[in-house]
Amino acid sequence: MAEQRRPIDIKPEQALREAASLAEKIARGTELFAKLRDEEVTIATTPKDEVWRQDKVTLHHYRPLAEKTVAIPVLIVYGLIGRYTMADLQEDRSLVRNLLNLGVDLYVVDWGDPSRADRWLTLDDYIDGYLADCVRFIAQQHEIDKISLLGICEGGVFTTCYAALHPDTVKTLVLTITPIDFHGDTVDNRLANFLRMEKWIADRPHHPGEAAKQWLKDLYQDNKLVNNVFTINGRRVDLRNITMPVLNVFAKDDHIIPPATSQALSAKVGSKDYSELALPGGHVGVFVGGKSQALLGSGIANWLAERQ
Repeated sequence: MAEQRRPIDIKPEQALREAASLAEKIARGTELFAKLRDEEVTIATTPKDEVWRQDKVTLHHYRPLAEKTVAIPVLIVYGLIGRYTMADLQEDRSLVRNLLNLGVDLYVVDWGDPSRADRWLTLDDYIDGYLADCVRFIAQQHEIDKISLLGICEGGVFTTCYAALHPDTVKTLVLTITPIDFHGDTVDNRLANFLRMEKWIADRPHHPGEAAKQWLKDLYQDNKLVNNVFTINGRRVDLRNITMPVLNVFAKDDHIIPPATSQALSAKVGSKDYSELALPGGHVGVFVGGKSQALLGSGIANWLAERQ
């Protein structure tokens, strides 16, 4: 016969004390939340200066936090899907601060907030227009011919295309969580991945209509980038033209950009100096996770320093 369990005996006064304690904690939390103002919850606080602007696009130069160890400046390029602030979310979880503390000279491009007035802008405009102008400006400021690019997600696609079209202006190319082969994951997961990407896009700032159509039709649906048939301003993006050193960083547990979609680049580039850095965590966790933070910044900075 199974042993009968005795009901837990909780005295009324104990229950009242516990209920009162819980109510007090909730009240304190509510009061604290009410006192917090939006301006007190700040992100992307690393000091920087606006150095160039065109239309809604601005280029910022981060102020140094340590003695420079990497001579060639690095331009961080995020995509239109999201904001660059993910790389500088808070002081103790910031790729930007980690790189600056390791002596990297950093710039970042901010695409601004596209509106209906920007609906006709294409990826051609962003890659061969704004991004090309940013690279040109930085090179002129430092009196050099080449700079380094650090692309993040869709921004990695931008920098990949730019590097293939203008290899003579790129010293090194660092890509993080960047899709190259949009069909690189297994067929069974394509519908789920598409729905995740759709949800991800819907939760971000407005994406110019023409650029979005290119992203979804030419890249995601027709997979033109990895097949070397994607074009920018009538010029074919041939990944074999990427001959500069390449560091490809991806997240092991990324369900938005699975590792296989990024790793496909290794067989396509013309570079003889291609490296991969696999990090723990998911798509966003690479930038804000404790484990990956200890590896991402130092991994990139050391790789850059070795190629100066």
